[in-house]
Order: sequence, then structure tokens, then C-alpha cells
Amino acid sequence: MITKQNIAEIKNILGDKNYFDILRSMAGAYVDGTREIVHTFREPFFKVDEDEKNKYLKIAQAIPCVKGFDDKNIELQFASQSSVPDLLERIVVSDLMDETAVHGLYQRLIDRYEIENGFLILLFHGVYDVMSRTSDGNEIDESEEVYDFLLCAICPVNWDKPGLKYDPSGRICAKQLQKVVDKAETGFIWPAFEERSANKDKCLFYSQKPKTPQHKVIVGALDCTDRMTATENRLKFEKMISHVILNANLGTSDEDKLIQKLNLAFGEIVKTDQSVTPENESILTDLVLQDICDKAGISEVLRDQLVIEFRKFYDKVIEVWPKIWWLYDPKTAALARYNKNRERMKTVMRQAARVCESSGQQDLAQEINEMLEEMHDA
Repeated sequence: MITKQNIAEIKNILGDKNYFDILRSMAGAYVDGTREIVHTFREPFFKVDEDEKNKYLKIAQAIPCVKGFDDKNIELQFASQSSVPDLLERIVVSDLMDETAVHGLYQRLIDRYEIENGFLILLFHGVYDVMSRTSDGNEIDESEEVYDFLLCAICPVNWDKPGLKYDPSGRICAKQLQKVVDKAETGFIWPAFEERSANKDKCLFYSQKPKTPQHKVIVGALDCTDRMTATENRLKFEKMISHVILNANLGTSDEDKLIQKLNLAFGEIVKTDQSVTPENESILTDLVLQDICDKAGISEVLRDQLVIEFRKFYDKVIEVWPKIWWLYDPKTAALARYNKNRERMKTVMRQAARVCESSGQQDLAQEINEMLEEMHDA
């Protein structure tokens, strides 16, 4: 299993001042809007112009994303008998000089990458001496193995924004529009860096927008077993809730309350999981979901329907139960806590108003009731 520590180590070596010792060469292909390769290039990384080198490096550094673990970064397993690892091996071994293999990868990506405009495919070949570490995490001056890897980044190419510029002749005029390379939208690193070693049966996939990752690239171009990001899992779960509420002829407010109750429960579990390793993080099974619904005070009718929907998708379709934190929305949980505290405050204020009335403090009781009305209208 790839961990945050594995991703962080790769990100650190790309951010190190000696990164030019890591990245050996780079290659690229610009693909226009008709999905034709217009231009290709390949050169040793140390020969790249210094200003351009920093720009390329920033693109490469975005692919390993520690904070996006299981979301912007997901671990992918190649399909059984897939030929893609062999293709990537040829590219790495040749230091990006096997033109047939490189073009083969370009074409696989071009055929599956979904975009309307042009895009730039960038390939980086890196070599990292993995130093041995003591039990307390300190490195010793001894190489454990050489991690030889390929980093791929796909960047959309768009026209820059129109605007004005100052002309040397003294005029203010419209600037000439140019095509600009945006940040990487999709990418991957192969082999996967797992347990500080190369795993050629896996790759680390990157998606700038985990809400809509390029599944055709995952399945078609890379020939990997498809999987959803954490964001996709959360949105799918929320759709299940919407479907259950709709079938029960309830409204939007009921849907919001149900989502908030579940997120409050998820939040407590996620908080507890902060002290455990990734492989021990809490999983949401159908039985766990049923138990959470019961403890959250969700009606049996809604609970049973939600469990059925949940089981139908994860147990029958995906065949993998999700981690609870994938379905957790901190903003929704925060709103739920706010609403819960608000209702508690209103209850205390009503009790205070009654006490004031019984003790003859009518003015104070009236002021409290007016505040309660304002809170109700807000």
C-alpha cells in the first residue's frame, strides 16, 4: 500500500536543490485541438534553459500530492496481463530515447484524454538513490536500491486572457493573444514508490480535479483497474441520500438534516482515526452504516432504504467498502455543529424567559423572546 510518507519522499526529492541530480531527461508532445501531434522534443534536463527548467519542475512537483492522498493522488493497479508496464519499462530504460515506445504512450493518452482544446504531454525520467534508514528514520550513507521512474504530466493549453499592453511607441493597444500551458490536470508516476521501493505492478495517478478525474485515461490509456477518488465517493453517497429522501417524499430540509447527522457521526470516527495507520482506518460497511444511523437517531425507514442503496452500489458494483473519511465533509459537519449549538441555545433561552416571567422580570423575558423570534426569522 502506498502511504503519504512514500508520496512525501518523492515530492521532497523533486523539491530538493539538487533535483537536477534526480531528473535526467524530459520529453514532450504538443497536441492541437484536432488531436494531432504538432511538435515533439526530448533533451537532457540539465540542458534546459534555467527559466524554463523551473517552470517544468513546478509542473512535475504537482504530481505527487501528499494532501490529496486518496483523492488527487490515487493508487492504481495494472490489469492482469497488461502490456502497459512493459511499454513504460522501455521508455524508462531508454532514458526517453525509445521513440516507438514514447510515441506509443503519447498515442494511448491522446486517444483517451478528454479535452476540447490542445494539451501538452510531458515526460520526465528520474533516478533516485534510496538511502537505507535506521529504525528511528535517520538516513545512513548507503544506497538501498535505485528507484528509476517515469513521471508524466498532461497540461491543458489555452489562450491567455485578452487585455491591453503598453507599446514602446507610446500607445496603449490590445496585446497579442498567445497559447499558454496551464497547470497539470492529469498525470502519473511509474513505478509506484511503495515501502521505499519500486512496485512495477502499480502507478500513482494524479488528478487536479478529483471531482472529475479522467477515468478513460485510467482504464484505457494506463490499462489499470478503475477506482473512484475520495471526492467521487462522497458525492456518490450524497446522491444515495438524495434518492432515499426523494423516494420517501421528503424535502430538501430533510435531506440536509440527514447529511448533517451522518457527517457529525463520521467526524467523530475520523477524529479517532487520526492516530492509526492508513491500513487501519475505519471502513464503512453496510452494518456499520446501520449502526451509525441508529445512534444518530435516523428513522428505521430512511435507515433501511439507505443501507439497501449503499449495499447495492459498494457490495455489488464496486465490491470494495469505502473508508469513512472519504464520505466525510468537514464543512457539512461544522454546519451541523453550528445548528446543533444554535438549537441548544434557543432551548436554554426559552427556559430563561420562563424563569424571568415567573420571577416578575417581564422586560427581560420579553427581550429574550424577541431575540428568539429574530433567530427564528434568520
